[in-house]
Amino acid sequence: SIVGLESLGLSKPPIQLSVDRDTMGLVLNVILHVVGLVLILLDFAIYLLMLGPFFTVYKWLTSRSTFAAPHSEAAINGSMPPSKVWRSVEAIAQGKLTETTEASVLTAYDALAASYKKNAKKNAQGIRPLLSWKKDDGFKFPAKVFGETTWRTYEELGKMAHDFGAGLRACGIAPQPPNAENIDHKGMLIYDETSA
Repeated sequence: SIVGLESLGLSKPPIQLSVDRDTMGLVLNVILHVVGLVLILLDFAIYLLMLGPFFTVYKWLTSRSTFAAPHSEAAINGSMPPSKVWRSVEAIAQGKLTETTEASVLTAYDALAASYKKNAKKNAQGIRPLLSWKKDDGFKFPAKVFGETTWRTYEELGKMAHDFGAGLRACGIAPQPPNAENIDHKGMLIYDETSA
């Protein structure tokens, strides 16, 4: 119980303090900002003590700014000016591009075939089938509802790729020859969304 000031010999009644939620939220907000500022200052002090500015300036001064440069030109634009062929500065310095990571891998097909064989039983491609569209209240567009993920192995993906390639060859599509920029050949451009 609150003891009256009269009983203590005082003339004024006691003041009751009541703190509402907004005031408590404001006080807590101020405290958290002060703690955050102290942590930032502490972090900056440690950065200075550990010679952070020197390492930052050193990395800035010694890092390279050029990663690629024009190597040659290729006349692939018809009557328009030729396009520049860009290479990494390391390849230009070595005088050649990296040809292969393995002696048996010389083309993109070789790389894929080696991967299909090397990783035959590993998961290569996950697919979640679209089951339905769900319209939720409050949302402008319906959401997609997907099923569980099913996986294809590298071996299965390799067979699908070979079957697809065999179908293209049966349609008369030929591999790109080394001098493709100078001749007309029966090629194909595939453009599609990148989803399985």
